[in-house]
Amino acid sequence: MTSSIPALNLVNLRRWNGHEFVPDQISIANGEIHPTYISNASTLDLENSRVVPAFLNAHDHLELNHYPRTKYRDTYPNSHQWGEEVNQRLSQKPLSNLRKHSYVDKIRVGLIKNFLSGVLTVMQHGEPRKELFATHSSVQVIQNYKWAHSLHFSTPDEMRTAHENTPAYGRFYIHLADVTDDLARSEYKGVRVLGCVEQR
Repeated sequence: MTSSIPALNLVNLRRWNGHEFVPDQISIANGEIHPTYISNASTLDLENSRVVPAFLNAHDHLELNHYPRTKYRDTYPNSHQWGEEVNQRLSQKPLSNLRKHSYVDKIRVGLIKNFLSGVLTVMQHGEPRKELFATHSSVQVIQNYKWAHSLHFSTPDEMRTAHENTPAYGRFYIHLADVTDDLARSEYKGVRVLGCVEQR
């Protein structure tokens, strides 16, 4: 037996219309936005809070969101150096202990973190394991994709294979130009040379 979702009127809010925040109210019935005020519904005064559409997180590693901030120097000229330093410390605490949690628990933390940040759709950067899509969550993980990590952490053959195996209706993900130094200027060209740049 499924429980019904109570109707609700959200009043005294400021809604983002694509250009600015405007005064408005929103009514919800059966989990969907209702076009008019619902007379017999509960009312919640949002006290001039700002309301925006749900966000899409275009890049996440859901199984790593339970890690603390991992910063070992003030600045990094590129993400590859940061990744190398993190990899060198995976066998040290606290990362060594945090790696022991189950995969399901790890991605559950990632999904909750996204939900609390206003994200309802996530593009996972990692293996499309079935657990990502089996968890019951308000956050949707986009399916039908292949991925390679980056030009730094993936071989050319790994990248070509992942790209070639991407479904025609799917997506191909890769870290690209995730840097602030001159390396950023060369990475896009490098991916093009490998033949991995197209609509997907």
